[in-house]
Amino acid sequence: MLYGVTDKGFVKKRINDIENSIANKMISKGYENFSINPYSIEGVLLGIIADEFSNAWNGIEEAYNSRYFDLCIGMQLDNHGKNLLLPRILGKYATTTLQFTTDSEITIPKDTIVRIRDTNLNFKTVSDLKINNSLKGEVQAIAMETGTIYNTQPNTITEMVNTVIGIISVTNIVPATGGDGIENDDVYREALKVANRSRGGSTVDAITIELRKLSEVNGALVLENVGDITDENGVEPGKIKVFIEGIATENIAKTLHSFGAFGIETQGDIVYKIENTGGQVVDVRYNLFNPIPLYVKVVLLNSEKPAKQLKENITKNIEDYVRNANYLEGRKIVHNQLEAKAYNADSDIIELEAFSGLEQEDLNKASINIPTGSLFYAVVEVVDGSR
Repeated sequence: MLYGVTDKGFVKKRINDIENSIANKMISKGYENFSINPYSIEGVLLGIIADEFSNAWNGIEEAYNSRYFDLCIGMQLDNHGKNLLLPRILGKYATTTLQFTTDSEITIPKDTIVRIRDTNLNFKTVSDLKINNSLKGEVQAIAMETGTIYNTQPNTITEMVNTVIGIISVTNIVPATGGDGIENDDVYREALKVANRSRGGSTVDAITIELRKLSEVNGALVLENVGDITDENGVEPGKIKVFIEGIATENIAKTLHSFGAFGIETQGDIVYKIENTGGQVVDVRYNLFNPIPLYVKVVLLNSEKPAKQLKENITKNIEDYVRNANYLEGRKIVHNQLEAKAYNADSDIIELEAFSGLEQEDLNKASINIPTGSLFYAVVEVVDGSR
């Protein structure tokens, strides 16, 4: 058994391991009758010594876990998370907005189930939808399981699972985004850095960390203006503006109210009335992100025709990069980083070119700023351009 710094993170020696190790060494030195009975003199002394060593190992682990965010991977990051009380997210649910068309004025109940066309991938509505005389209405929906497989393009969620009399058709008018599996190391590492900063009392960091703990939130951008004039992000002086990727719920408003600094107002289109500790009702506001497709084409110029798995790996790397860029400092898609993420898919790639743009007909190599309130989702094409 290896202890200390290992490829699986920091492995400390626990008290039972210490007791057995001391006892075995005593026996190997000729003390064959050495007793580990806790009621013997040797056993009591062994327990005291082992406890002291165990405390020392705990201190070493704490020291290790207080450093090296950027160098940690896998279980090492999970150990940081234990100390910061911030576990890794094990899965995220894709969310979208559905539009129903009916033949009469009806109420479509919460938890109405629909699915992606020609699949068994189901979504459910998160609230009742009252259809008026326009015979159309919109409601948010969430995937019934986690995973990237639930991320889909607009107008693909078109099949009813429940039978609701009066519904003519349904479709998702925006893409379903945010679905993911276990949180990857890059995203988790950044969350841990924010959690570490939030210990210093940062309102923005504290709100960001608490929002990520909510099941209805796949991502959040929290902006604060401490200046005297409205800033470049449209945040008014002394206010906080929050953008959510996920489902709009009262829980989000309660979290904003609970972890925001006293007296700071929120700004946004979605409004919930929350009762404060003094019994007064206050308005808490926030926004939902506006999903926008970012088209990326990677042209492979290596000599061998790429395998299907290679294309899938490139696509995943690009999607991860674009997703992270929505929330990380900078908020920009940088061309050379796009290419670097594509190269990272396989060490055998000799040469490639990456192009990106907001329109399929307008792909180029320029960096692209992410507008405040917009959420880029990658539409990736990998082509074999061998020469």
